Amino acid sequence: MIWHFPQYGLAGAAVWDLADIAGVPRESKAAEYIVKFAAGILILGLNIFTTWNYGSRAKGIKLYEGFIRWVIRIVIISFAAVVIATIPRIDFGALFRGFCVPRIPEGEGTVTLMLGAFGAAVGINMTFLYPYSLLAKGWGKNHKGLSRWDLFSSMFLPFVLVTSLVIIAMANTVYNPDLGTVRTDLKPVDAAKALAAIEFLGGSWGRIIFDLGFMGMACGAISTHMVVCGFTFCEMFGLEYTPKRYRLFTLVPAIGILGVAFPSPLWMPVAASAICLTMLPIAYIAFLIMNNKKSYIGDATGKGLTRAVLNIVLIIAMAAATIGSVVKIKKGVIDQIPKLFANSAPTTQIAED
Repeated sequence: MIWHFPQYGLAGAAVWDLADIAGVPRESKAAEYIVKFAAGILILGLNIFTTWNYGSRAKGIKLYEGFIRWVIRIVIISFAAVVIATIPRIDFGALFRGFCVPRIPEGEGTVTLMLGAFGAAVGINMTFLYPYSLLAKGWGKNHKGLSRWDLFSSMFLPFVLVTSLVIIAMANTVYNPDLGTVRTDLKPVDAAKALAAIEFLGGSWGRIIFDLGFMGMACGAISTHMVVCGFTFCEMFGLEYTPKRYRLFTLVPAIGILGVAFPSPLWMPVAASAICLTMLPIAYIAFLIMNNKKSYIGDATGKGLTRAVLNIVLIIAMAAATIGSVVKIKKGVIDQIPKLFANSAPTTQIAED
């Protein structure tokens, strides 16, 4: 529900930027709210249609997954166009170092931001929705190879590709190497406007492509959240799954439509993702135990080199998540305790006054 708000905020900002291109008065607050809420209602209706069909029958699952695939394609094409247009600006040495050398940028709040991004990247898709969708499709032992290819081609590859394209596009259009600093006040639509000067995209076409890409990303995330809530609430309350209950629970995060009225970026999902990161080691420890327990998954535990490699990968993931969790708890909790005591006396005096 928390992550739902900024998705509507992102979609609303992108639609308002498109309206600005079309000539709608930028200074009119009434027009802004009308455009944003109209877009929010339209997006909510589209996602209700796709997610409700997802929970009804196999045809609905294909419809939903086809929708997500086209969203991913739109996003990839949008950002790829920007990267292609700005190839001369790419510092390939820095690009390679960025892939291989971990680094946290300087500045207040960057640790929370980085850990929040890490927590969000390995969140509900990996730990819940993907395995749940395998069960919903009736996949079993005979589909192991297909499921691994599906995982690689529909989740891992698009994530790596889209994230890389977004970062490269931003570095080529927003970052100013002469200043040696990174802008921290950027909003998504500000990045879209930066593309208007790219000759390859022809004036406003850069903004239009970028805004459509943002809308596609938001729609994909909104539908994912709704599907997850549809299944999760049945599990949380111990209710037998039925299409009616699923459809009802998909509407739980719909209050996020109010996010179109909030400025972006919104702080809540960053903080929520960082908090989720502190609990992620629990999931990895559970994965490690279950994947080595024959009484639970039988021969699927594997043997020999394959099993060893899988365990090594899980241990590395668990270690990375644990380190991130410890850093977050230290900076967000332990380091804040002395500050609370240091500020307690003045605060008490102010309250008494």
